[in-house]
Amino acid sequence: MKTKSLIGLDEFKQAMGKLATGVSVITTSFQNQNFGLTASSVTSLSAEPPMLLVCVHQNTDTNKAISSSGSFAVHILHEGQENFAKRFSTKMEDRFEGLELTYGKSGVPLFSNYLVQIQCTVVQKVKAGTHTIYLGEMNHVEIKDHQPLLFFNRNFGIFKPLTK
Repeated sequence: MKTKSLIGLDEFKQAMGKLATGVSVITTSFQNQNFGLTASSVTSLSAEPPMLLVCVHQNTDTNKAISSSGSFAVHILHEGQENFAKRFSTKMEDRFEGLELTYGKSGVPLFSNYLVQIQCTVVQKVKAGTHTIYLGEMNHVEIKDHQPLLFFNRNFGIFKPLTK
Protein backbone atom coordinates (compact mmCIF):
# COMPACT_ATOMS: atom_id res chain seq x y z
CA MET A 1 0.00 0.00 0.00
CA LYS A 2 1.43 3.36 -1.04
CA THR A 3 1.02 6.24 1.40
CA LYS A 4 1.45 9.98 0.85
CA SER A 5 4.58 11.40 2.46
CA LEU A 6 4.19 14.11 5.06
CA ILE A 7 7.46 15.78 4.01
CA GLY A 8 8.45 17.19 0.65
CA LEU A 9 11.43 16.35 -1.54
CA ASP A 10 13.31 19.55 -0.65
CA GLU A 11 12.84 18.94 3.07
CA PHE A 12 14.00 15.35 2.68
CA LYS A 13 17.14 16.39 0.75
CA GLN A 14 17.93 19.12 3.28
CA ALA A 15 17.61 16.71 6.21
CA MET A 16 19.65 13.91 4.59
CA GLY A 17 22.29 16.46 3.55
CA LYS A 18 23.10 16.84 7.25
CA LEU A 19 24.08 13.16 7.46
CA ALA A 20 27.83 12.95 6.81
CA THR A 21 28.67 9.88 4.74
CA GLY A 22 31.59 8.25 3.04
CA VAL A 23 31.72 8.36 -0.75
CA SER A 24 31.89 5.21 -2.87
CA VAL A 25 31.79 4.26 -6.52
CA ILE A 26 29.83 1.08 -7.27
CA THR A 27 30.89 -0.85 -10.40
CA THR A 28 29.66 -3.88 -12.26
CA SER A 29 29.85 -5.40 -15.72
CA PHE A 30 27.20 -7.05 -17.84
CA GLN A 31 27.45 -8.33 -21.42
CA ASN A 32 31.01 -6.96 -21.76
CA GLN A 33 29.98 -3.43 -20.79
CA ASN A 34 31.11 -1.60 -17.63
CA PHE A 35 28.68 0.31 -15.42
CA GLY A 36 29.25 2.48 -12.39
CA LEU A 37 27.89 5.27 -10.23
CA THR A 38 28.74 7.31 -7.16
CA ALA A 39 26.87 6.26 -4.03
CA SER A 40 26.72 7.44 -0.45
CA SER A 41 24.25 4.75 0.63
CA VAL A 42 26.71 1.96 1.42
CA THR A 43 26.45 0.32 4.83
CA SER A 44 27.95 -2.62 6.68
CA LEU A 45 25.29 -5.23 7.34
CA SER A 46 26.78 -8.34 8.93
CA ALA A 47 30.16 -9.61 10.09
CA GLU A 48 29.15 -13.28 9.89
CA PRO A 49 28.92 -13.73 7.00
CA PRO A 50 30.60 -10.47 5.94
CA MET A 51 27.88 -8.51 4.11
CA LEU A 52 27.06 -4.97 3.14
CA LEU A 53 24.18 -3.20 1.48
CA VAL A 54 24.13 -0.65 -1.29
CA CYS A 55 21.19 1.44 -2.49
CA VAL A 56 20.97 2.10 -6.23
CA HIS A 57 18.34 4.18 -8.04
CA GLN A 58 16.08 1.88 -10.07
CA ASN A 59 16.20 4.06 -13.20
CA THR A 60 19.96 3.67 -13.73
CA ASP A 61 21.74 1.38 -16.15
CA THR A 62 23.99 0.35 -13.25
CA ASN A 63 20.96 -0.93 -11.34
CA LYS A 64 19.86 -3.07 -14.27
CA ALA A 65 23.40 -4.39 -14.74
CA ILE A 66 23.84 -5.35 -11.05
CA SER A 67 20.47 -7.07 -11.09
CA SER A 68 21.42 -9.05 -14.21
CA SER A 69 25.06 -9.84 -13.34
CA GLY A 70 24.56 -10.64 -9.65
CA SER A 71 27.81 -9.00 -8.60
CA PHE A 72 29.32 -5.59 -7.90
CA ALA A 73 32.35 -3.87 -6.44
CA VAL A 74 32.40 -1.01 -3.94
CA HIS A 75 35.32 1.42 -4.11
CA ILE A 76 35.37 3.59 -0.99
CA LEU A 77 37.08 6.80 -2.05
CA HIS A 78 39.86 8.66 -0.26
CA GLU A 79 40.49 12.38 0.15
CA GLY A 80 41.59 13.94 -3.08
CA GLN A 81 39.18 11.88 -5.21
CA GLU A 82 36.42 14.51 -5.48
CA ASN A 83 36.74 14.65 -9.27
CA PHE A 84 36.49 10.86 -9.44
CA ALA A 85 33.27 10.98 -7.38
CA LYS A 86 31.88 13.71 -9.64
CA ARG A 87 32.83 11.75 -12.77
CA PHE A 88 30.63 8.83 -11.69
CA SER A 89 27.76 11.03 -10.49
CA THR A 90 27.17 12.77 -13.83
CA LYS A 91 25.99 11.60 -17.22
CA MET A 92 28.96 10.78 -19.45
CA GLU A 93 29.28 8.75 -22.62
CA ASP A 94 31.91 6.44 -21.06
CA ARG A 95 32.77 7.09 -17.42
CA PHE A 96 35.50 4.43 -17.60
CA GLU A 97 37.38 5.94 -20.57
CA GLY A 98 41.07 6.45 -19.80
CA LEU A 99 40.93 4.72 -16.41
CA GLU A 100 43.31 1.94 -15.40
CA LEU A 101 41.13 -1.14 -14.78
CA THR A 102 41.52 -4.74 -13.77
CA TYR A 103 38.66 -7.21 -13.37
CA GLY A 104 37.61 -9.34 -10.41
CA LYS A 105 36.79 -13.05 -10.53
CA SER A 106 33.14 -12.24 -11.22
CA GLY A 107 34.09 -9.81 -14.00
CA VAL A 108 33.45 -6.56 -12.10
CA PRO A 109 35.68 -3.64 -13.12
CA LEU A 110 38.18 -2.63 -10.44
CA PHE A 111 40.06 0.64 -10.02
CA SER A 112 43.66 0.85 -8.83
CA ASN A 113 43.09 3.99 -6.73
CA TYR A 114 40.82 3.67 -3.65
CA LEU A 115 40.72 3.62 0.14
CA VAL A 116 38.89 0.28 0.28
CA GLN A 117 37.83 -2.05 -2.52
CA ILE A 118 35.17 -4.70 -1.84
CA GLN A 119 33.92 -7.32 -4.28
CA CYS A 120 30.44 -8.70 -3.58
CA THR A 121 27.96 -11.27 -4.78
CA VAL A 122 24.30 -10.27 -4.59
CA VAL A 123 22.43 -12.53 -2.17
CA GLN A 124 19.20 -10.55 -2.02
CA LYS A 125 17.60 -7.46 -3.50
CA VAL A 126 14.70 -5.41 -2.21
CA LYS A 127 12.83 -2.67 -4.05
CA ALA A 128 12.05 0.30 -1.80
CA GLY A 129 10.71 3.60 -3.09
CA THR A 130 12.88 4.76 -6.00
CA HIS A 131 15.80 2.46 -5.14
CA THR A 132 16.86 -1.17 -5.09
CA ILE A 133 18.70 -2.28 -1.96
CA TYR A 134 21.31 -4.92 -2.78
CA LEU A 135 22.55 -7.18 0.01
CA GLY A 136 26.00 -8.30 -1.01
CA GLU A 137 28.16 -11.00 0.48
CA MET A 138 31.74 -9.77 0.52
CA ASN A 139 34.17 -12.18 -1.16
CA HIS A 140 37.30 -10.03 -1.51
CA VAL A 141 38.55 -6.90 0.28
CA GLU A 142 41.62 -4.71 -0.19
CA ILE A 143 42.48 -1.77 2.08
CA LYS A 144 44.95 1.07 1.54
CA ASP A 145 46.29 3.65 3.98
CA HIS A 146 44.52 6.95 3.18
CA GLN A 147 42.00 9.29 4.80
CA PRO A 148 38.38 8.96 3.60
CA LEU A 149 36.50 11.34 1.33
CA LEU A 150 33.32 12.52 3.05
CA PHE A 151 30.10 14.12 1.81
CA PHE A 152 28.14 16.58 3.97
CA ASN A 153 25.61 19.29 3.13
CA ARG A 154 26.17 18.72 -0.63
CA ASN A 155 29.93 19.28 -0.30
CA PHE A 156 32.99 17.03 -0.19
CA GLY A 157 35.25 17.15 2.83
CA ILE A 158 37.84 15.25 4.83
CA PHE A 159 37.90 13.57 8.21
CA LYS A 160 39.60 15.43 11.04
CA PRO A 161 39.89 13.51 14.35
CA LEU A 162 38.91 15.43 17.48
CA THR A 163 41.80 13.84 19.42
CA LYS A 164 44.82 11.76 18.58
